[in-house]
Amino acid sequence: MTGNGRESTSTAGDGAPTRKTLILDSAVQLFRKNGYEATGIDEIGAAAGITGPGVYRHYSSKQEILDEAVRQGVSQVLRHADEILEGSLAA
Repeated sequence: MTGNGRESTSTAGDGAPTRKTLILDSAVQLFRKNGYEATGIDEIGAAAGITGPGVYRHYSSKQEILDEAVRQGVSQVLRHADEILEGSLAA
């Protein structure tokens, strides 16, 4: 899991987070801190260590970043729910 409470989406061959993961993690932190509407692509890029326009090499829009964050959050909740159910059935 990353420092923001989410599982990292992907890593490079050396185990380091991919640029796309850094962008997503940075965006989620900024969305939490400032809100979605108040967060710009340039801020997301800067937080990820790239230019704002560089974000568009990985995501087509800020909305796509939010969509991915929500998908991953829902997947994580469902995995945890499955683990709880499996644990209670095994007991």
